[in-house]
Amino acid sequence: MSRPTIVLASRELFPFGGGGIGAYVAQNARVLAPVADVTIVTAGWYREKYEELSVFGDPRVDYGGAAVAFVEVPEPHEHGAFYSHMHLYSHRLLERVRELFGSAAPDLIEFSDYLGEGFVATQARRGGDPFLAGTLLALQLHTSGEMCEVLNGHLDRGFERRISRELEPEDVDVVVCFEGLEHLPEVDRVAEQLVRLVRGGVAMIASVPNSATFEEANEFHLTDFDLESARALFAALPNAVVAYQNHAEGSLIRGRAGGTVRAEAELSGEQDLDWANTFLILAGVDAEALLSPAAAALHLAVAPVNHRYMRHLEPANRGLLAVNGRLARERLGLGAAGAASAVLRREDTLALAREEIRQCRHRIGVLEAELESVRAERDGHRGAYVAVHSSRLTNLAARVAGHRFRR
Repeated sequence: MSRPTIVLASRELFPFGGGGIGAYVAQNARVLAPVADVTIVTAGWYREKYEELSVFGDPRVDYGGAAVAFVEVPEPHEHGAFYSHMHLYSHRLLERVRELFGSAAPDLIEFSDYLGEGFVATQARRGGDPFLAGTLLALQLHTSGEMCEVLNGHLDRGFERRISRELEPEDVDVVVCFEGLEHLPEVDRVAEQLVRLVRGGVAMIASVPNSATFEEANEFHLTDFDLESARALFAALPNAVVAYQNHAEGSLIRGRAGGTVRAEAELSGEQDLDWANTFLILAGVDAEALLSPAAAALHLAVAPVNHRYMRHLEPANRGLLAVNGRLARERLGLGAAGAASAVLRREDTLALAREEIRQCRHRIGVLEAELESVRAERDGHRGAYVAVHSSRLTNLAARVAGHRFRR
């Protein structure tokens, strides 16, 4: 089987500019490159910088072997007969893909929704362009205002009716919805419309988190799913398959030397289906073909992390906390509990006592200095008294004045 050809079309590409979209496109190329022939088609603004970084082997422009092609970006004023310069850019993007692939169009072209880069290609596909007859066009929603509102839990209740009524089986090839259904206020109505699309020949891959089992307190979840409710939501889907996503654990021991580590994949450990992290629902697709490569892509032996024990661990921890608090109150009083608090209180008391001793010593030193000053002044007065008392001249003057000091 030949490798599929994929085009990732985006005016933003890491590390040249933009935000999360450019980073997503770069990483998406690295993920897909081992299993497909990937070409990134981006804005011509970055050509010179890309070539410069490539010469120096900058790892940021290593997209896992994916090729990079550029589209000349029109100036805002040169759109001519097109509605806008972005309309012209969208046309140039499709023409660049034609140049790259000739008569053998790529199997998949994924456009970013930002600024309508895929507008002309979508027009051409809907208009019966033979070049795109065998090509799947995908639109990656990055910045949809309605998408942001859904994820933030603030979307008006009419959105589900509006979007579901606009879609018909002939309008769409694949519906992909990863962890979005739990945010919708009328999820049952959406599920009904998805079932209608799948019955009309549309493929669907959707996922919901196992938030009810884990009792997540997510304020933006309007529905919390477990395995039973996830299955019930899409019970009417024809030939639906449920897949289970688990966090996996493993370890790697290696020396200082680098290089590639090659190992066979071996899935070990029992999988507790009720406690999977996420449930994926696949319908209208070859589920076995999709899931088998995912298992074969493992590079190290891993085992699912089973979470059932957490339910027993949590009450045990709460009980341990209560016992620690009771023992602390019994042994250390009603204040701050725990031996560490007792030690801190003793250290604070000792530090306060040391400060009081220091202040007392300082006061004693001051008082001793004042005492020495008083003693010196007293001795001075005593010396003056003795000198005056014993002076003959003073005695003579006193007798002349009719006064005599008593002895």
